[in-house]
Amino acid sequence: MRRLWSKYRVGISLIFWLWPLTLFAAPKPKDVVANVDGHSITVEDVQKKLSGLRVARPEAKPEDLKREALNELIIERLVKIKAQSIPLEQDSAFMRRADYLLGQLASREVFNREVMSVVSVSDSEVAERYRQKPEDYQMKVWARASHILIAPVKDTLLLTARQKETGWWADSDSKAKMIADSLYRIVATGASFDSLARHWSQDMVSGVKGGDLGRFSPGQMVPEFDSVVFHQEVGIISRPVKTRFGYHLIKVTHRQEKVTAPLEDSLRQEIGQQLRKEKIIQRSFVFLDSLIGAFGVEFNEKVFEMPDSALQAQKIWAAASRLGDTVWSDRYGAQLAMARPIAPRAVDRDFKMELLKESITPLLIRRAVADMKINETETYLARKEQIFQNEKVDRLMKESVLEYNPAPDEIEEYFKTHKTSFLATESLSVHVQQMVFKTKAEAERVLRELEAGADFSLLARKYFPGDSDIAQEAFDLGFISSAAMPEEFFAVAETLTVGAFSRPVKTKWGYHLLRVLARRPDLSLEAARPRVVVAIRKAKQEGHRRKWEDSLRQGHVISIKERVLKSIKYDPASGGISGKP
Repeated sequence: MRRLWSKYRVGISLIFWLWPLTLFAAPKPKDVVANVDGHSITVEDVQKKLSGLRVARPEAKPEDLKREALNELIIERLVKIKAQSIPLEQDSAFMRRADYLLGQLASREVFNREVMSVVSVSDSEVAERYRQKPEDYQMKVWARASHILIAPVKDTLLLTARQKETGWWADSDSKAKMIADSLYRIVATGASFDSLARHWSQDMVSGVKGGDLGRFSPGQMVPEFDSVVFHQEVGIISRPVKTRFGYHLIKVTHRQEKVTAPLEDSLRQEIGQQLRKEKIIQRSFVFLDSLIGAFGVEFNEKVFEMPDSALQAQKIWAAASRLGDTVWSDRYGAQLAMARPIAPRAVDRDFKMELLKESITPLLIRRAVADMKINETETYLARKEQIFQNEKVDRLMKESVLEYNPAPDEIEEYFKTHKTSFLATESLSVHVQQMVFKTKAEAERVLRELEAGADFSLLARKYFPGDSDIAQEAFDLGFISSAAMPEEFFAVAETLTVGAFSRPVKTKWGYHLLRVLARRPDLSLEAARPRVVVAIRKAKQEGHRRKWEDSLRQGHVISIKERVLKSIKYDPASGGISGKP
């Protein structure tokens, strides 16, 4: 008896110690987390939803994200349930739109069956096309070259550092030619072309890259430059070449000549696609002719002789099938009038016939859809159900969105009661205008204009590199903070006196000239207004969304298995989602 009690006691102890482990065991993907009117939401569903939420809200707490994911799944299920009761059949506008979409789907299915599925291209056909028309597969001619540019200089700011040091620069065309000739003799003795370009070329953009202009095609450079690049031997340095920019020493580093491309995989694919398109067009005409024959289509020869105006003024039949499908002259005449200006060839009888065939094609396709019973296929019926379901869901989801514009007194009151939250985000302290240039030389040149009395705003609009319509917004930054701009930019703006402008300030975007219009120690309503409006709208939207979700829940049975939900482990650092405890 004691032995039995001892075994019983051991069993009870094991149950006591192992029972908590069963509570927190790793859930399986198909384990149910919640039920909505008998519809299950599984661990797998929550995990998929979490994958999207962690990207949108990486800062959120794991437990909050899990509840948010589950709540979205519950709402999605409730929306689907409620959507079933929306009578879309009574909405004539939607029904017309649905009929059009389904008609397009059915027409594509006919086209796929009768044209796309019967067209194929063999490897031998690809090879034969390549053999017959090698001129169609020529590799594009291009070259890569470097240059050293020497030109007369009127503004010493445009000189290179070495030119400033040595005083060896040109103030006339003849002197530019002399310097270019000297550099040619130097490089001809074996001096580094790259090094000479970096120190002497007045094309500062390519100069810093050893004169490299990158890859370009014929016609992209001025004719004199092109003539050398696309005829000179690769690797040879030219004598000075005169263009409207100055004198160039040119070194061609690579050139792709016009040759037939090898028949490799990418070209095989290109030719195959080309042949397939041609066959699809041919098969389409064959299929259309078969429909015209099958449905006994006749064409009224009179319409080919009538002017467009007469066709549009009357309503006589232009084409008709034996089943009553008809294209009328007024509609055909309007199509013909629109086609004339863009017709690729003469508008003769053949062209008019082709257009008339195109006009009756949709009517014949509808007949083919009916004959082939496309609207009874699983694909068609599933797509129809999807179109209706999507429309219902979209209508319900629109109810969850609140379009709200707060009144001025509401904005002012919200700002007063929440001012500290806006200040905590960023302290806007300096009103700044700016100009930005690619080079320091450009910035210094404009600085001299400012020092001579030029208006900052006018110059900013003048030198703005983009669309003039947005120049005002682009150069006037408004009140900014240290969080909004690079440290070196804000450090200068913060120390400038009101009305003063800076010397060039270098950032990753270029060289800036700044002017401070005003500064303030505090944040005003006017500066914060856009963010206040956004905050009010967000608060109103959240409240509206909660009420909308509560209304969806009414009358439904929803149960959540907290134990299963808690056991889903989510690591925001790695993005890992698992069921391990």
